Amino acid sequence: MEAFAPQIERMMKRLFALLNEADRRRYAAIEAAKLGGIRRN
Repeated sequence: MEAFAPQIERMMKRLFALLNEADRRRYAAIEAAKLGGIRRN
């Protein structure tokens, strides 16, 4: 897996910091799904 460019990573972290707890969990779930970390039955 390739890392994000430093500028993109900073932008993602800023966005994450602005989200409330429920939205942070949704964001994390989407990122995990992109990496193949969520399995649905």
